[in-house]
Amino acid sequence: MALLRSIVRAGMEEGMFQAMSLEVAMGLAESVLDRAITLVQRDPAVDLGELRAHVVPLLFRALGAEDG
Repeated sequence: MALLRSIVRAGMEEGMFQAMSLEVAMGLAESVLDRAITLVQRDPAVDLGELRAHVVPLLFRALGAEDG
């Protein structure tokens, strides 16, 4: 999480992400990661493609960035 936190912080400082509470941004990211981990724990062969297709663009929009 420390690496993700530093990426999000740098993105905000460089203007790639909108300014917001770092804790709010990290909470959003952690929720997505927790969901993915839960799905994999339930079924190691799960396809996370649908989660990625819907959640990642939503997360990028919430941070004020384009889905790259």
